[in-house]
Amino acid sequence: LEAIHKVWFVHDHANIEERSNPIRAVITPYHQSAPQHLVPSGVRGDATHGSPATASQTLYDVGPQEVGFWTCTPGSFPVVSRKTT
Repeated sequence: LEAIHKVWFVHDHANIEERSNPIRAVITPYHQSAPQHLVPSGVRGDATHGSPATASQTLYDVGPQEVGFWTCTPGSFPVVSRKTT
């Protein structure tokens, strides 16, 4: 397992003039992705084994795109195919 030092993402969109406060870059120190800095969501209600608890932090949320960190403690739950992942 290696430490994450940088996470890059590109918001691909039509070239339009932004009139409000545009988001040019989001810079977050990698240690902010550690579990103690994430917002807990609790134990998954659909757990099939153990008590998998999730936590996350959204860094960017514009239109249909959302980027952030997500973590889950050991356990099992069903993974359903979604259009958003």
